[in-house]
Amino acid sequence: MAGMRFLTLSGTDIVSGQLHNLFPACRVGDAATIAYVQVLNSTGATLSNLRAYLRLDPAGVACSMAIADGTARAESYSYGTPTPPGSWSTPTTYAAGLAVPTTGSLAAGQKVLVAIKRDPTTGSAADVESNALIVSTS
Repeated sequence: MAGMRFLTLSGTDIVSGQLHNLFPACRVGDAATIAYVQVLNSTGATLSNLRAYLRLDPAGVACSMAIADGTARAESYSYGTPTPPGSWSTPTTYAAGLAVPTTGSLAAGQKVLVAIKRDPTTGSAADVESNALIVSTS
């Protein structure tokens, strides 16, 4: 699916330093965009108490997230065209993070789908924003 990205869990926080890895460059006033991230457990172990949250650039534009499909699915599962979630939040700590999957644990070889929305219609864009999706067990 176009626009779908993979994020593979290695048992530690995930931070991508690659420029424009999730969203293309934008300007303040551009339309909001949604990126879908498949969070895959490739650790070989079942992961419990997983939560997803954002680490946001305070000088950046608005970002929020939602669980697009919180059901643990096999790695081979093919997501169709997702419907944008109706409810968005901006958790910035593990305690406030969204549970992934929404019930139970994420077994080895399973994945969930997370949606991240960037809204540059207001705010001020940093020269190069440094935002991250974090998925961790603590």
